[in-house]
Amino acid sequence: MKNTTKSISRNLIISIMVFVVIAAVLSLYNLPSGKAKEVNISDIVTQINAEQVKSIEVSGDSLAVTLRDGTKESAVKEPGEPLAQLLSNYQVPADKMQKVEVTIKQESGAAYWLGALLPFLIPF
Repeated sequence: MKNTTKSISRNLIISIMVFVVIAAVLSLYNLPSGKAKEVNISDIVTQINAEQVKSIEVSGDSLAVTLRDGTKESAVKEPGEPLAQLLSNYQVPADKMQKVEVTIKQESGAAYWLGALLPFLIPF
């Protein structure tokens, strides 16, 4: 009986430690690389119209904006709405948008599969 209790508590401690390590790795993975100022979409539209925006990187629903002076800003757009549609809703002229470099960043294969499978694998 003592062996069974000892084995169960050892397995529980190992499981908790594995969970903590996985959580730490995932939290480090999601840390932003630099401090970017949070702004609204309307602020970005104003900056595009003033030709202050150098580039926009779209990653899911997050926008990483780099201004011509090197300042970095970030914003969140509505889920499922393309950036082009969003900017046309705000009536940003096409000639202003052509001066902005837009890149779409997709998740890497490993990050995608980890995000998709990890919630199902952790309980096991």
